Amino acid sequence: MKLSQVFAAAKKFLVLPEEVGAGVDKKRYICYAINSTHYSSRTRSAACRVVSDRLGDAGFLENWLEVRRGRNFRRQWERNTMQFRQKMQATRHAWLDSLIVEFAAKGD
Repeated sequence: MKLSQVFAAAKKFLVLPEEVGAGVDKKRYICYAINSTHYSSRTRSAACRVVSDRLGDAGFLENWLEVRRGRNFRRQWERNTMQFRQKMQATRHAWLDSLIVEFAAKGD
């Protein structure tokens, strides 16, 4: 199975920015969304491995951004406002979009 298709399928399970806080039955994190797809465990693991390899030791997007953007980002994160949470979901969707394009271009 092509990873670009797995990433595309995962978008349907990832909370949209405007759905944050609305109690919808979708996932906040990309790998949780990937694991909600119908693909085999092996395929889902391969897709999640791409995401986790890119995040490295940070573990999740907020930590990855904090390392790159510094203390001001941490202050925004700690406030955990609705606007901040929506921005994080928009970033996750944009990241999935870029993974879809990247892996489709590779034919994977």
